[in-house]
Amino acid sequence: MLIANGLIRGRYVPKGSSEKDFSPYQQQTFIKRINHTPRKYLNYLTPMESFFRFLHPLFFLFT
Repeated sequence: MLIANGLIRGRYVPKGSSEKDFSPYQQQTFIKRINHTPRKYLNYLTPMESFFRFLHPLFFLFT
């Protein structure tokens, strides 16, 4: 979570501003951009791709 907080503060939200200064649409845009940005520590997968690759084998265990 700390990495995501740093990304939000560093790229999207100016220092000294609050989350209340942004509309829900703008907040969703920040989240989508972060979740669709490839990460080196995930072998250049996006967090969303990594999450679904983790869930994929589990899905077949419970069906």
